[in-house]
Amino acid sequence: MEPWDGESESKESETDQGETAHPPQPRPSVRIFVSSQARRRKPSPPVISTQSGTPDRPDAASAPQQPPTVKVWVSHQRHKRPKSRSIQESAPGLAEGSLVPSVSGTYDSPMAIAPVPDERSPILWDDEVDDDDELERPSIRVLAAPKPKNGLLSFLLTLGFWGSLGTLVIGGGWVAFQLIINPGSISWMQWMFPGETGGPLVADDTPQSLLKIKTEATKADLFLGEPLLLGNTGALMIPVSNQATPCDVEAIASTTCGSISELRVYRPFPDATSNSGLFQLVDRLGVSGLEEYFVLAPIASTELSQGSTQRLPFTSASLIEGKTPSTGVWFQVSGTWERGSARLTYGQIISYNPQRERLETQLRWTSPANALPYWKDVTPGGSSELVVNQTLGLEPDFRVYRVKATSSKERSLRLEPITLDQPALKNQTYENGLILARHGLWTPALQILQSIKDRSRGSSRWSSTAQAQLDVIRLHAAVTQAQADRTWASDSQQITALILDGRWAAALDRFRTALNDGQDMSTLLRDDSNTIGRRVDAALRVNRYQINVQAWGALRIAFQQGRRAAIAWLQAQQPKTVPASNSVISISPQLQAILNLISRVAGTENVSSHSSRLIGTVARLSTINPRDWITPDPNTRLTLREQQAWYQIQVSRFHDGDRWWRSPFTNLGLPALGIASELWDVMGLSNDAQLQLMTWAADGISETTDATVKAVRFRNGSIQLLAVADLSSNAWGSADNASINVSASRDLSQSLAITANTLQWLDSFSTLTLDDLNQQQPTLASRLLPNLWRTLYDAGQASGNSNPTTEEMLAEIGLWPVQLLDLTGNNQPEAIITFEPASQHQTPDASPDSSASTSSIPARTLIFSDQGSLLYSDLGQDRAQTMVAIATIDSNSLPTLIIRTPGTYMLKQWSPQAQRFQ
Repeated sequence: MEPWDGESESKESETDQGETAHPPQPRPSVRIFVSSQARRRKPSPPVISTQSGTPDRPDAASAPQQPPTVKVWVSHQRHKRPKSRSIQESAPGLAEGSLVPSVSGTYDSPMAIAPVPDERSPILWDDEVDDDDELERPSIRVLAAPKPKNGLLSFLLTLGFWGSLGTLVIGGGWVAFQLIINPGSISWMQWMFPGETGGPLVADDTPQSLLKIKTEATKADLFLGEPLLLGNTGALMIPVSNQATPCDVEAIASTTCGSISELRVYRPFPDATSNSGLFQLVDRLGVSGLEEYFVLAPIASTELSQGSTQRLPFTSASLIEGKTPSTGVWFQVSGTWERGSARLTYGQIISYNPQRERLETQLRWTSPANALPYWKDVTPGGSSELVVNQTLGLEPDFRVYRVKATSSKERSLRLEPITLDQPALKNQTYENGLILARHGLWTPALQILQSIKDRSRGSSRWSSTAQAQLDVIRLHAAVTQAQADRTWASDSQQITALILDGRWAAALDRFRTALNDGQDMSTLLRDDSNTIGRRVDAALRVNRYQINVQAWGALRIAFQQGRRAAIAWLQAQQPKTVPASNSVISISPQLQAILNLISRVAGTENVSSHSSRLIGTVARLSTINPRDWITPDPNTRLTLREQQAWYQIQVSRFHDGDRWWRSPFTNLGLPALGIASELWDVMGLSNDAQLQLMTWAADGISETTDATVKAVRFRNGSIQLLAVADLSSNAWGSADNASINVSASRDLSQSLAITANTLQWLDSFSTLTLDDLNQQQPTLASRLLPNLWRTLYDAGQASGNSNPTTEEMLAEIGLWPVQLLDLTGNNQPEAIITFEPASQHQTPDASPDSSASTSSIPARTLIFSDQGSLLYSDLGQDRAQTMVAIATIDSNSLPTLIIRTPGTYMLKQWSPQAQRFQ
């Protein structure tokens, strides 16, 4: 674009428009942005041409494209706001109708600005075309502004700003670095660190004598500890502390009188062989102690574990004992925490790199055993490992670390732990060994890993990592084995030591002995620190069928949760063989012994306090199989002495201390495993195992024999007891305990088995004859006698006609006894009539032998209500049954009929709902 002739253009414009000439304009430098765009526009007023001064409205149909429009924005600083002008000119060098490419640049040339025809109507930036114009002609937009006059000053200001910012960043980084490695060297910031450093020994590395160094420290109110010689490097490490307490001149080397705040390393100057006595500071390291919660972490389960975030100071510095590794120089700073009788030692490992002459912080540690770390050849054949003793009580806990070098570029050292988290071999047996080790069963873990190593001997499967894990386990196993082999003062400690070494059977035997000796094992079974629990879980995870391990798990649960919870847990550990409903799992004598121990340690709230109350029938056994019966004590042998016999008691009812249970016993809710042992306690046999075996003669006289329950079994809802009776002391008598000796050869089968407090016999109620009843209670007699005679007549027990008069009936049965007793609970007595059957009555021609033969037929009983209705009869279809006694089971219950049937006894009570005895 060529420069415009601004003067001629202005004159021509003034002539055409009839306006006055404007004063000459300055020649501003302008920035021009040129773009050609074809856009649709709204109609706009005609644009004044800079050449002819007449309105120009091109016809889109006649001309393919108009020259581009150039728009210029001119601004002068002396104006309050820029003025808009618009010009239009064909771009030089372009053919008419051609498109102008977008360009930008700076043009220093005079510009002719066409005045606005009407200042009240400013010319818009965008030219408008007629509505029928399809496209706007391309335009060139020019932005003009004065050229900056002070470019150099702006450049200098920018350069100064960025330079100042860079200086600030670099200076801040240097200060931060100094605060990390040497806080005391920045004197103007010491107010930010009260009581920590107190000031630097020296602010630079000027060589000084030890006396000079000490003098400088004294001036800064600091105390220098005893220097430590760092190996054969000749360098000295001097701990620095604030002198909080007076120092003893006889202080032990490597100790300080206050908390250590800084470590400094000095090397001989000018070299290690010089005798100049000057030392040069080469490195310094600030130390601030350890957080209390970190120090107390190993005893987190005890009441002493309430740690805070306050820092516990380091009070001493010392070299690490043991065979030092060949790489680096190692020492430690440490402190002691005390509360009551508890004492812990804590600290941090520091290494010195002679090549770099730098101190490097390493491992933070804490020791409940109050022991400093030491070097030990845990894994033979290599460098020594660092061992941190975190043993707590009888629980061995050693953290082992190997020295490892980082990249050759950094040339630093670090401590790498030997862990048991990841197995070195992809082998399930190997992983099982690590599981045992992680849960404290070190000796069993050592046995497993050692067996794998022996099988891998000569092969490449056994790696150095596997050997390292084996050696760490061996380090712990040596401690648990020594503890288990020694003799302890208390049984609890001895048993704990055996469990820690995985000697489950030996621990169980010692536990049983302690119980027999009356020792209190509650502290052991409470297991507050989960010493037993986590080992039981790990051992069963590896092999769930270890019966001695199961025993300890069950004992622990029995003490904490009760017997039923322990038996349920023990049952879940057994092989998954589902027993038949209401059956007992076949258990071994060893398992039965565990069940008996569970009952002994279950706690007083789980042991029944009620006496035995049961009812059953008796059958004699010629022989028994001891495996079919469960005894409360597994050491009890089921044998008989002379004049003794076995009897099986089929239980029909028993009282559990709260309620009565009736056979079949299908809803007791007892676990399948150990149900017989559970029944022994539920039935009260643990408190009273004595029974009475009762029989009734034909004349109603009862005979009683004492027996003792020895064992129990449960099958398909049926409870059976095994009792032994001493036949040489059999006795007989009525229920009022009168007794005489009887023959030892008498058979006690068909007896009723009861305990002493089960039944209260009713033998003192009123007894009359039917004649007496007719005289005293004629109304009751008038209701009773007709029904009684009809019952006897139908059963063939009455002679004569079926409808005799009262006098005729009384002449026949008037002397029969009648007992009055309320059996139904309606406060009206029922009539109980006992008589001998007609076949027992002797006739004149009867022989003596026939009388003897019929005397064994028992008496019969009939019961009538107060209205004369028959309620019970031994006649008719039930002639095989006989009521032998009436008793009450509970003080508030109705009387019970004791009825003998072939092979068993029944107890019947009146049912108001059914209106009969059942």
